Amino acid sequence: RQQIDQVLNYWFGQASPDRAQKSLWMIASSSAELLNKVDADISHKFRSLILNLSSIVDDEKLDMLPVDSGKFEGWTENVELFGWEGKMAAIIALDQMSRHIHRHDKNHQDKC
Repeated sequence: RQQIDQVLNYWFGQASPDRAQKSLWMIASSSAELLNKVDADISHKFRSLILNLSSIVDDEKLDMLPVDSGKFEGWTENVELFGWEGKMAAIIALDQMSRHIHRHDKNHQDKC
């Protein structure tokens, strides 16, 4: 539950929606310095979480990264325990935060 709260607090709890929209969600391409700062911050704080959530395969070794799938499966499956917050955190991490992490990853862009 702690990781779910960390994702939601990072994405929604830092600023009002008007301010967060400009400083986190929709950073203008002209603000390269801010964009790079946010990308690095999200990568530092959430990279391992996102890798575990997505179970990304390492193409070079064709091995799965160590994943405790039961831990993260509960985010979306166990509504009684995690409610809507688990699903929302999974969507934000896998859709939005992963974009910040992989934006500069040429290897990842080539696969898309």
